[in-house]
Amino acid sequence: MSAWRKEYEDKLRTPEEAVKIVNNGDCVYIGVANSQAHVLTEALATCENLDEVTIGSALLMRPLSIWQAKPNFKYISYFLGAERLLGNKVDYSSVWLSEMNKWYKNVLHPDISFIEVSPPDEDGYMCYGLTGTTSHCYAVEASKKIILQVNKHVPYIYGENNLIHVSEADLIVEGDMQMPASILENIDPSDTAELERAARTSQFIIDLIDDGSCLQLVGNPTINDVFRALKNKNDLGIHSEAFIEPFMELMKEGNINNSRKTLYPGQSLFGIAVGPPEMYEFLHRNKDVHCMPLPFVNNPINIAKNDNAVALNTALYIDLQGQVASDSMPRRQYSGIGGQFDFTYGAQLSKNGKSIITCNSDYTNSKGERGSRIVTELPQGTPVAIPRHTINYVVTEFGCINLKTLTMKDRARAMISLAHPDYRDQLTQEAKDFGYI
Repeated sequence: MSAWRKEYEDKLRTPEEAVKIVNNGDCVYIGVANSQAHVLTEALATCENLDEVTIGSALLMRPLSIWQAKPNFKYISYFLGAERLLGNKVDYSSVWLSEMNKWYKNVLHPDISFIEVSPPDEDGYMCYGLTGTTSHCYAVEASKKIILQVNKHVPYIYGENNLIHVSEADLIVEGDMQMPASILENIDPSDTAELERAARTSQFIIDLIDDGSCLQLVGNPTINDVFRALKNKNDLGIHSEAFIEPFMELMKEGNINNSRKTLYPGQSLFGIAVGPPEMYEFLHRNKDVHCMPLPFVNNPINIAKNDNAVALNTALYIDLQGQVASDSMPRRQYSGIGGQFDFTYGAQLSKNGKSIITCNSDYTNSKGERGSRIVTELPQGTPVAIPRHTINYVVTEFGCINLKTLTMKDRARAMISLAHPDYRDQLTQEAKDFGYI
């Protein structure tokens, strides 16, 4: 038996035994998205003598029993996924993903980190998996104790700062669970109005993407037509916060080959990977992909090292000056600031780069009430995600306009033209009342 295999066996515990090292007053990091140590977290929920522990996480993809089992625990997150179900019990910490390394050191201060990993390779190294590479190296660095949760379903993805050795763990547990998956949503095929709206929006976006573009795109039902149309483009590259299902399809078709990239040419570079099980299989030991921590991937300087960068992101509201709200609703945190600003700015630093913010012109809420996503001013209590001086292209189903080239008065007129016709008169009158035009 090799030295690392013996060390592995010596450190192996049951989940219930391993979590006994957690004490009242400790801060425990449990993971991010589909790289969350679920078995260990569930075991922690059964500890009878714990009632004062802080749990750190981000973008959780499934509810946790610990939320009900430990009502006195505190929760902190830098990006809300399932955590939003906690309501006011979760303490959101706003941070650019390009600076998430500082969050672990300066905000969370974890005493113990639960880290889900792949089974060890022949040298005793285990991979952080689909999303753990975004930041788990920083959690390990900041923590006093490390418990590894080895899951045979975790893909081994090539990259940098993506591995941890058996010798770096204090304890090890084995817990095999299927990886949480996310399937890209599509518009109801019977909703012809929404299909037509999506097609118009997507065409404006496609016209901005040239052969050889290096892409950061979000998956969204309204812009799924963009991905289908990209099958008519060639030599595309990927430098993206997230690897999503359409990227896999475009790589298989040969549209994405990364041949024109200057930073990691020939490889799709990303930090997060969320999608269906077949995408996870595609990424496993695939030498055409390269995962790295987000402080590298999302650094605007690194984004700009590829020519023809195109960053496509979405908005909840955009005001007549070009301010974008995307992670929060009025007085309600919805997700996180993420990397939208990083890529919006980084793409514009790229030679021939473009950043695009898109949204439907209007919405209908759960109560059946309509509203405009183009507003004179952002609703009171809504934080700005993209400031007006950083905005570039804005796209709705009614057009595509580069706000960067416009004065504030011309911006107001342009944004009104992108709004739904039902709201243009109101927006025009408000713009006059406020002195915008």
